[in-house]
Amino acid sequence: MEEEVKYILKDDRDLEISLRKVYEVLISKWKQILLISMVAGVLAFAFNINLPPYYDSSAMLASTMFNATEIMPILNPMSEAVSNGNLQELKKSLKVSDSVLGTVKSLEFVSQGYDEELFTCEVNLQVTDTNTIPIIEKAILQNLMSNPYFLERYSSKQEQWNSVYEKTIEEIGNLNKMKLAIDDIDAKVQAGLIVYPLNIHSELVHMEEKAANIKWRRDMLSIAYYLRKATMPSSKSGPSVLKNTLAVIIAVSLFSALLYILNFALLGPEAQKRED
Repeated sequence: MEEEVKYILKDDRDLEISLRKVYEVLISKWKQILLISMVAGVLAFAFNINLPPYYDSSAMLASTMFNATEIMPILNPMSEAVSNGNLQELKKSLKVSDSVLGTVKSLEFVSQGYDEELFTCEVNLQVTDTNTIPIIEKAILQNLMSNPYFLERYSSKQEQWNSVYEKTIEEIGNLNKMKLAIDDIDAKVQAGLIVYPLNIHSELVHMEEKAANIKWRRDMLSIAYYLRKATMPSSKSGPSVLKNTLAVIIAVSLFSALLYILNFALLGPEAQKRED
């Protein structure tokens, strides 16, 4: 025999009664909720007003030799060390005093990608003392510049460009010698009396442009440098005492109201009457 399935339909009035009871609980406890919220607000205000101010600064780090896959593994551990509060680990990378490291609240490196042979990275720094911004900025750059792998790659690349540049200058010198040797027949070439297989003038212009381009690329070669120096903040970024205090008051008010509702739901009306 099949079991009979029974459906119990809940009257909308039950829901209305439940909401009314919740409303009654909140109305009856509004003084307690307000008192708890005000106490929490006073404590939050006292805590925030005594916090040291902090300042935000940003810089743009760049490299003409290395991309994100090579540089970010060097930068990210510094950011993680600050997030974890591991100043000793950070000190191994930055090599600055504990007093300087103690001012760092946040350090973030945001890769901007590699475009037209230039890698860029946004450096976001938050400190409690603006005097330490140039020190930390310099220490970050020095950490990259002293990396053994980067130094070896830089030296090798620089030697390559020097070699190419010297060969190009040598070729230009040889062309100039050839130009002097044929000055006496240059007028005949221009007059069309004889045909010379090499246009010395155009070849010299081409080689000089090539040498200038090689020299520029060699001079631009760098492990890392600041495309934009760190900004010096004119005013503090925080903490926002009023905003933080209001946030605490609102959060505690909601939490207190929720606790009273749960207390009523779990213990029932009888417990509520005993409390009253």
